[in-house]
Amino acid sequence: MIKKILAAAVLICLIFSLGINCGAADLNSPPAVLVDGVLIGESARIVEGAVYLPLRAVCETLGYTVSWRGTGGSSVVTIKKDKREITLNLTAGEISEDGHTSYMAGNGCLTFESRTYMEAGLLSESFGLKTQRNSETGAVMLSKIDQNPVSVATMKVASDIDNLSITLQIPQISGLGNSEIEGSINSLLRGEALYAENQGLLNAYELKKAGEAGTGSPNRCETWFDYRVKYNRNGLLSLILTNYQYSGGAHGSTVQTAYTFDLKTGKTLELQDFMKSGSNFTSYMDSAVRAEIDKRVASGSLVEFGEGKFRTIGDYPDFYLSNDGVVVYFQQYEYFPYAAGIQEFLIRYEDLKELLLPGYGFLYK
Repeated sequence: MIKKILAAAVLICLIFSLGINCGAADLNSPPAVLVDGVLIGESARIVEGAVYLPLRAVCETLGYTVSWRGTGGSSVVTIKKDKREITLNLTAGEISEDGHTSYMAGNGCLTFESRTYMEAGLLSESFGLKTQRNSETGAVMLSKIDQNPVSVATMKVASDIDNLSITLQIPQISGLGNSEIEGSINSLLRGEALYAENQGLLNAYELKKAGEAGTGSPNRCETWFDYRVKYNRNGLLSLILTNYQYSGGAHGSTVQTAYTFDLKTGKTLELQDFMKSGSNFTSYMDSAVRAEIDKRVASGSLVEFGEGKFRTIGDYPDFYLSNDGVVVYFQQYEYFPYAAGIQEFLIRYEDLKELLLPGYGFLYK
């Protein structure tokens, strides 16, 4: 249950993080791929606008070794460089590194002609790359980026009690050089996980009570708390936390929470903290998001509620930083049906450079 729903939610996030859709492959003119200006021997694939990159060719150009094995009915890709090892279970739709396993969804990776291709947004965050499309040639240009000298490790908590299964994967940072700021950030992240755990315990209690009254579900409750690091550069750390709860009904629900930290101060930043005063950035982003919603609706990939349609991101929108731009997102049911999942809309830094404060000019350079 949890795997299928989370995979679907992550898939929607991955596909729309570039403001594009997924469907039948367009093989007419696959775009060239350049890594740090070097043309590699294989092209990208476009699936109705979504960019998929040749995994082995890109990784080997970056200095990784790539191996594939089929075992126990699973197709597994292992990517290694120095002490780093990333494992992709293509059958299960999982990506693992340093004890942290998360779902990359069914179309996080695709196979064409016996070759594995990874969706550009997922590849960008997994391997520390910036991705751009050449507006004239369509070529996909990848460039390596410098990460912050901090580590993000996973604290795992798992329990299976009575009618509740709990899995918590909690991010904890180290190497910041300031124990007070580091402790404050880690405490906040543990608090979010504890909140998810308490929600699960309450759901299980309510389900048990309903069962004793003869009105409950025969199913068990589930809690799954996870994270993904989205941006870890220039003294900023942006990550998302996912809190999935299944309480015995037709399906579970996922709430996505994002934090962007200034690692020098420990302050959590809002979107307006990056923008010039009086820049009216909300109006610009409202138009960009509205146009992308209209595009998705017109293509048939998205249905918008008849009433309460999107009009503005507001003063404090849900957002995170990615390597390529600001991503604004909406929770389940906020403007779209449950099946739409958590919709995400990327606005590239290059398009925001006139609105950003000078101190954040590094975002688009």
